[in-house]
Amino acid sequence: MWYIVIAGVVTTVFATAIKLELGEPGSLYCGGNMRLYLSLVTGHAVIMVFLAYVPVYYGVFTNYLIPIQLGARDFAYPRLNNFSFWVFPPSLFFFSNALLKYQGLVTGWTFYPPLSSKKYSSSFNMDITILSVLSIATASLISTTNLISTYRYMRGASMKADYRFIPLSVYGTLFGALLFTFAAPVLGIAMFMLYFDRHGITNFFNVAKGGDVVLYQHLFWFFGHPEVYVLILPTFGYVSNIVVFATKHNLLAYDHMVISMGAICLLGSIVWGHHMYVGGLNRGLKNLFSATSLFVSIPSTLKIHSWIATLQTGNLHFSVQLIWIFIFLTGILLGGITGMVLGMAGFDVLYHDTYYVVGHFHLVLSMGGFAVIFAVFFHYWFYFFRVGYNKFLAVLQAVLFFIGELTTFVPTLFLGMSGMPRRINDYPVYFSGWHSLSSLGHGLVVLSLFVFLVLVLESKYSSRKFLYANKYSKGVPFFANRHSAYIMLITQLRTKLKVKKTTGKPALTSF
Repeated sequence: MWYIVIAGVVTTVFATAIKLELGEPGSLYCGGNMRLYLSLVTGHAVIMVFLAYVPVYYGVFTNYLIPIQLGARDFAYPRLNNFSFWVFPPSLFFFSNALLKYQGLVTGWTFYPPLSSKKYSSSFNMDITILSVLSIATASLISTTNLISTYRYMRGASMKADYRFIPLSVYGTLFGALLFTFAAPVLGIAMFMLYFDRHGITNFFNVAKGGDVVLYQHLFWFFGHPEVYVLILPTFGYVSNIVVFATKHNLLAYDHMVISMGAICLLGSIVWGHHMYVGGLNRGLKNLFSATSLFVSIPSTLKIHSWIATLQTGNLHFSVQLIWIFIFLTGILLGGITGMVLGMAGFDVLYHDTYYVVGHFHLVLSMGGFAVIFAVFFHYWFYFFRVGYNKFLAVLQAVLFFIGELTTFVPTLFLGMSGMPRRINDYPVYFSGWHSLSSLGHGLVVLSLFVFLVLVLESKYSSRKFLYANKYSKGVPFFANRHSAYIMLITQLRTKLKVKKTTGKPALTSF
């Protein structure tokens, strides 16, 4: 948990520095040093996606909640899980160090050559970054594989008999893990190829020696766009759980919700080309990727309809987590509609590499994804903190976050439609109004995070009793004596063979 706090603080500081620089025309602190600004942009994106967002959903929430929801004692391989965690803190340290030393990083989170080549990133910083990304991808791959194994072998007997007993949060996290397991090796291949190119061993992306930079774009976005669904799929599951709790009503169209998650997992892996409409794709491929990008909206729309229908038919009870669900629905609707616009080749050519893309991405992941993070925290508050919370502060934080997110990222849509390019630290006076409004909105978001910190500290030191707590409530159970699934299988096999020798009949198992 403390690692997530540190990573979140670092990336928030980077985002605040970016918004301060963009608050008004001219240069506040970068001056003519464009590399400093680009280093801040790179650091904010990489730390937020790889070192903060993924550990929250596939680290904190998965480790705390998924075994309980599956009826399992623990993950299948807890030692591997422990190893995957300890890879993240040194990766965060080395990557942050690479951002601040020497010439920084100017590549953005995509690491496009030739920006990542020796010519434009000559320092050792880029090599450290590549190794950090490789280690993070490996650790995340270990964690997702562990999750898949846990689902396969350690879920309860009733869940094996009928899949409808499995909470949708498990399915959301599982499909996200499957998608990451499918796409992450491609990222590893791209990073290795880039590393060898930098040291003159190969020429995969060196155009002067017969290489192709478009090849790198294909490899990166084959991972990069599924990564978006890897981040957003768990949110769909947790939203479903919270909606059921808030309405005291079964989720409508449960089967279709599971199928839609699988459809998003499948379609999300074949739409990477819509990031490359200006990269030299022919008309046939543009039409193909435009169609598949629009098809992804069908299962997503089905899920939204199911949530709204359940909220309408159920008996709603006011709760803080329900407010966060409404914030999530607002963000996912705005982000989804703007994403459909970018999925069409004609519009994407106009808005490519403008602030419209920034607005779309952040409405989905910042307003949508982070709203669910807070919803899960408040929904499972006692499991995490074992005390009650102040509802006034909780509602205040939600309101500040909602107003701040809208004020921050809706203006970026208008900036993009006006032609403002991204990754630029200065701009004409014409864009100053929208930029100032966006910077003000970011200030409200930071204020909401500060209110959340105050809320946690106040809950901790007030020792407020939880409404449903009793002497048997102990929060998330911690098992000091853990065993891996391998050891459990060996023990079970030995017992089975022993019984077979003595009785001549196979032993029954509940594993």
